[in-house]
Amino acid sequence: MSANPLLSIEGLTASVDEKTILHNVNLNVAAGETHVLMGPNGAGKSTLGHVVMGDPEYTVTGGKITFNGQDITD
Repeated sequence: MSANPLLSIEGLTASVDEKTILHNVNLNVAAGETHVLMGPNGAGKSTLGHVVMGDPEYTVTGGKITFNGQDITD
């Protein structure tokens, strides 16, 4: 993996309707890499996607999302 990943998620905690769904999630994806998220229903896969894309229904309560070197957490 490169020293500066294209997407970096560090300690991400997020909630919806005051219920915490993601707890301290970490992920680094370098340019050109493909990652697959797998898990049972209710594991938070879709929530992670919504949070990274900035869906206003979800609230980031901790951690940081960086894309291409720019903090996109807010």
